[in-house]
Amino acid sequence: MRKILSILLSFILCINLTGCSLNEKRTTAIQIKAMDNYLKSNYLLMKYAISHFSPNSEMMYQFGESEYAGTKIQEYATELKNSVNDEEMKSCISKVDKIITYQKKLSEMIKKAVETALSDFANSDEAGFSYERSQTAALEQNAKQYASDIHDLMQKFRKEADNIYEKAGIEKNSETIIPKKFSEQYLQAYSFVLKNIISSQLYYGGMNIGEAQMEYYKDVLPIINNSKKFMKEFKSDGESKEEKAAKALYRGFNDMSDIFSSALDEITNRDDKSNVVMTPNSDVVAKESYNEYLDIMGMSQERYKLGSNNTEIKQEVNVDNTEDSNTNTEDNFEETSNTNSNNQDNAINLSDYTVRSTSRLAPEPGFTYYGKNAKDGNINTCWAEAVDGPGIGEILEYITFELDKPVKISGVRIVNGCCNSKEAYYNNNRVKEVRVTAGNVDKVYTLKDEFGVYQDLKFDSPDIGNGTPVAITIESVYPGNKYDDTCVAEFQPY
Repeated sequence: MRKILSILLSFILCINLTGCSLNEKRTTAIQIKAMDNYLKSNYLLMKYAISHFSPNSEMMYQFGESEYAGTKIQEYATELKNSVNDEEMKSCISKVDKIITYQKKLSEMIKKAVETALSDFANSDEAGFSYERSQTAALEQNAKQYASDIHDLMQKFRKEADNIYEKAGIEKNSETIIPKKFSEQYLQAYSFVLKNIISSQLYYGGMNIGEAQMEYYKDVLPIINNSKKFMKEFKSDGESKEEKAAKALYRGFNDMSDIFSSALDEITNRDDKSNVVMTPNSDVVAKESYNEYLDIMGMSQERYKLGSNNTEIKQEVNVDNTEDSNTNTEDNFEETSNTNSNNQDNAINLSDYTVRSTSRLAPEPGFTYYGKNAKDGNINTCWAEAVDGPGIGEILEYITFELDKPVKISGVRIVNGCCNSKEAYYNNNRVKEVRVTAGNVDKVYTLKDEFGVYQDLKFDSPDIGNGTPVAITIESVYPGNKYDDTCVAEFQPY
């Protein structure tokens, strides 16, 4: 009897030990899958940027963030590789670092091409300036070849990874507990995937329906569905906040799936099938899910901003979900502050504020008209109202929550018009009379019709308050030669 019990006990222990070993392989395989989804989503974003090159400042931020995300994934891969003993898994994970290193180099090429194109465009007075003509040879030739090399590396990585997935039996089970020490990095990897998917919709406006359908159903949808699966099945042996964060990311992926499907379904039923049109700010709900993930995890937005010498500086700013009054939510990130705009001791901190507007024009290929453009320190971007007529009564406003201490607001600085070229400046309306309100301040000022110049509007008595909104309202305009849209390049309280 004792012998039988001993045999049974040994059998049970063997099963448990084997189960633990298989579970460890399974959790590692699923984390490799997360890295695979990140690499694929990041590669697609780069491929779209190259094949549908329409440079704008947002691309600089996108690829600055991409490089930061890549560094985080590299750190994750190193820790994961050091935690496993399986040589096949170690070999597979080590390829992640190499692929991301190549992706970072390609990202630098894209940013350089964007910077060159924007600089050429800003310095050109030529009508019908073509971004494509200013595209650098590095992007047209070297970057495309580089992207091809990355694709080959990823194919080799995926072949090894698929073998690991199959051995681990990922598809046979519906739940896996990610070890506590890796759960945050695992979720962060999928948050980067979601950001890449959200960003990729920017490039669909340059695709015809056939190309867009192929890209979506062949590449994007599999990533979304795979990510939804693992976020839905996510379980943590740590705090429940991580499971809540996974649910937020799941909703974000689900939202993006609906957004892409709706856009493609809509154009399929139209007579004109030349290009896909993504609804402006259609990804608002997905961004809210992403911000919810950050809130749950107690994290802040990672944002790269462009300094005066166009170098990237990583910033951490608090998430802000304030919406425009026309329900268009903008990315409420603090961007560049003009180096000449505010160096006083009593200056307000613009990173405490976000900008909203009563209306704005829909984005165009290579150009946006968000209210936040008026605080980015770059006079080549602008806010443009979107109502019928010259926009009399339309408002651009700085808002914030109550601050820790009162701040002194002495005035505002404004750069009038659309200043990416003199032609654009005179083709569009400029503000002539503007009403400025800030707490106890309510005054109408007359702006000069001057291209690319900061105009100081000083208050008779400074407003001192906690989180006082600062707004400008269009009262009258200098008419444009061609368009009836009123633009403001910069608007900054000080």
